[in-house]
Amino acid sequence: MTQKEIERATALFKEKLSSWYNNKEKENSAYEYEKSYVETMQKIEKDVLQIMTETKAKSRNAKKKFKP
Repeated sequence: MTQKEIERATALFKEKLSSWYNNKEKENSAYEYEKSYVETMQKIEKDVLQIMTETKAKSRNAKKKFKP
């Protein structure tokens, strides 16, 4: 994982969490609060995992430089 990917994931995490934090005043019960928190964290986890596992496309036809 490169520094650029880490910064991208961190920025995404901060953005989504602050968005949730600013909108949490609408929840009246502890259940709604927890439910919205869990949903937000699942979305964040999915997005961060996607950033971490992105692979650079390699040519499948490129000659492999493997020497046994």
